[in-house]
Amino acid sequence: MVVFNYLFIMKKIFYFVLVIFCLLPTSSFAQLMNPEKINSEIKIDSGGNISSQNIKIIQFAGNTIYGRLFWEESSIKITIKTEKASSVTKKYGEPITVAEMKVGDRLNVEGFLENGTDTLTIIAKTIKNLSNEKQSGKFSGTIIGSAPNNSGLLLKTDSGETITLGNNSSIVVEKGTRRLGYYDIKIGDRVLEVEGVLNRANNAMDTKKVKIYIDLSVFNPRNYQGKLKSLSGTELPTTATITVEGKDYTVKLGANTVVMNNKRYNTRLSRFVVGDTVRFYGAIPEGDDMTYVIGEVIRNVDL
Repeated sequence: MVVFNYLFIMKKIFYFVLVIFCLLPTSSFAQLMNPEKINSEIKIDSGGNISSQNIKIIQFAGNTIYGRLFWEESSIKITIKTEKASSVTKKYGEPITVAEMKVGDRLNVEGFLENGTDTLTIIAKTIKNLSNEKQSGKFSGTIIGSAPNNSGLLLKTDSGETITLGNNSSIVVEKGTRRLGYYDIKIGDRVLEVEGVLNRANNAMDTKKVKIYIDLSVFNPRNYQGKLKSLSGTELPTTATITVEGKDYTVKLGANTVVMNNKRYNTRLSRFVVGDTVRFYGAIPEGDDMTYVIGEVIRNVDL
């Protein structure tokens, strides 16, 4: 009798636990596979041509892709087979291989149904990977600031969008004929061309090469006039410091520099005196120091 009561009580407890368990919320397979709630679309015409959007990749077997189509809590499995003629691209049209895709990526696929099968199998003509938003390209614009957390520089492109140029020590930076580094790029610089791979998901670019605009005419030889501030020596070669419109220029006078007086006759540097008005002709070499001039001719107007 005691045993019977014990079994009866245990049976009641079992049924109670079972009822409670059944009432607990559970996740369906479709919910687990489709947490972002994507909705798919598929169209098949009478000739077996098929177009499908938002297929989620669940597995690979070589160049065959296994995926699922989702509609809220419902889903069906689909197999996508590729051929040599199949066009496989990233979201913005750049070629990609099946090997570069990953489980969870979303695809748009067009093709035709495989003959002789009772499963939903596509022979793909085109596959577009919607999840891969990387795009190789070239852009131009102006550097307008630094990205948050020093993650790069902000480029305002000529088309009006803002992209981040990633901080990469291997970036090739060209300014005129000079090769510079990433940290030589300054806010306000005009970018003629930046080349790299842009991730459209966050508009950040894996930057490869940057060309910075520089007005090359400033490096053409021209005439300057100012006051002699100092002279390192009285024999060539030497250097002179000459103040032109409030700015001090360092003028390199080489062994072949022509030294003249006011009447354009050859003379000696030893006759030059600090404070004399001098004219010199020469060019600024490409570099960061825009006050350094290679002097070809120097003439003392006061002599």
